[in-house]
Amino acid sequence: VPVAFSGRREIVGVIETYTNMTAVVAGVRRTQRLIWTGTVTIGLLLYVLMVLVVRNATASQRSALAGSEARFRSVAQSASDGIVLADPGERIIAWNNSAGMIFGYGEAEAVGMPLVHLIAERDRSAQWPGLVARTRSAGRTSVVELHGRKKDGTQFPLEISLSTWKGGGAVCLSGHSFLNR
Repeated sequence: VPVAFSGRREIVGVIETYTNMTAVVAGVRRTQRLIWTGTVTIGLLLYVLMVLVVRNATASQRSALAGSEARFRSVAQSASDGIVLADPGERIIAWNNSAGMIFGYGEAEAVGMPLVHLIAERDRSAQWPGLVARTRSAGRTSVVELHGRKKDGTQFPLEISLSTWKGGGAVCLSGHSFLNR
């Protein structure tokens, strides 16, 4: 049935009447299925594209991180000062060749060892706890002269520059050992 305003010849709309709505409902459902199928398909394609982009970005980020770590290890291993890195529990997680020469341990022996084992007994309880606490609370480098302890038990004068760094959301310690002359 055409719809027009009185006195005008233009048709402004159409009214459809049905005696059986089954065909209309089936047509609406078909349209809904097409819309949902298209939406899901586009969504899946976007998801796959996003995964591919993330994987490629992650691979390039891993590559950049590996390069950065290799450069850090190269610089740390070539340093003449002993460099010791420890985790929040003050256990050694890495050190350089010079630290091995100073303290007499290989890196494999030292990793996992409490950092305090490198400090002579007489300074462990007197100076060490306060030094660590001050460094952590101040968030800046602390320098102190004390006595180190080698693998064979020999004690020697040692100057330590202790600083904090963020690693995995936790505060860790890095110590740079200089033989005190």
